[in-house]
Amino acid sequence: MSSRTETFTMGVEEEYQIIQPGTYELSSSSGALLPTAQRALGEKVQPELQLSQLEAATPVCRSLQEVRAALVHIRRNWYTRHYGAATEPCANGLPTSATNA
Repeated sequence: MSSRTETFTMGVEEEYQIIQPGTYELSSSSGALLPTAQRALGEKVQPELQLSQLEAATPVCRSLQEVRAALVHIRRNWYTRHYGAATEPCANGLPTSATNA
């Protein structure tokens, strides 16, 4: 039996759909939101092939605790701080309620 221990790493990518306020239809305006998102998170935010989508990625992590900390950072510094709690990024950059309540 080998005494060599392999170290595994992991990362998470979250895909955010950009929607139109009011209609909740997908919007092809991710390019307009990208600069704002990158100011908050840097290169962790990237455009996707679909123009209605942005991607936020964690760095390479060595534990689930690191993954969790990275996801909390992404969500607090982009999604929540820039768009408000319980809201979704929208095509016009203004928040809209995530629920009908």
